[in-house]
Amino acid sequence: MYGELGHLKIKTSHLWIKHLSSKIDCSQLGYPQFCGPGKGKNGGGGYGTKGKGNGEQGGEMYGEETLLKQIHFGSGGCGSIHGGSGSGIIELIIEQQLINHGSIQSNGGSGIMEGQY
Repeated sequence: MYGELGHLKIKTSHLWIKHLSSKIDCSQLGYPQFCGPGKGKNGGGGYGTKGKGNGEQGGEMYGEETLLKQIHFGSGGCGSIHGGSGSGIIELIIEQQLINHGSIQSNGGSGIMEGQY
């Protein structure tokens, strides 16, 4: 229905991300624009908090802020022309030690506003 959504799960005793240029990234691998339980009406998609948008047009909250019970994909947003995709899931289960000198990120996309394409 939505194509491939990005969910990375790493379970290990130790994880060392050694170099500054190293990256784990699931940005924009969630629900596509206009899709998902917290899809934006005229703004960003929601998740553990309400999405930001014009007036009350951001996506509704779903899931919970702490991510302790269940993890969901981020919902897509809605802009003047195109909304950005929601975030994918990065699930790290580290038993002992995580050393991170790089970056770990999973962000939603900004979308394309009128006149940007």
